[in-house]
Amino acid sequence: MFAIHIDDQGSTTMTEDQIRTSLEEIGTALSQGDPQGVAEHWEVPGLVLADQGAIPIATLEEVRSFFASSIDDYRQRGLMSTRPTIEHVELMSDGLASVDVSWAAFDAAGQPQGAERSHYLMHLGRDGKARIQVALSRAA
Repeated sequence: MFAIHIDDQGSTTMTEDQIRTSLEEIGTALSQGDPQGVAEHWEVPGLVLADQGAIPIATLEEVRSFFASSIDDYRQRGLMSTRPTIEHVELMSDGLASVDVSWAAFDAAGQPQGAERSHYLMHLGRDGKARIQVALSRAA
């Protein structure tokens, strides 16, 4: 487990607990159908990398809009909630981390219906919150 460290200059080091908290809050927001809650865990400008190419993210409204559409799509497929499992964390510097996550998806009865894997570069904000700045999907 990592511990928070504040040096003499007041800088803060990201911790695995901060990463876990952020991802769990994203999972809760997705499960509650709250795209604004998801957007609050993104840092802009950001980037989404996919097979189709790179998608720059300039505003939190773009993040909110994307997740509003995604939540609707998942609901139409009968997927009602999600929960993250952190597979790997690599602290790259005091304020940057590389994170592999599996997102389990559940139907209305709480039964697992598969999972998606993602890789994130997360940035520690001045407010002490870990936020996603770069995201890409990974093969299952």
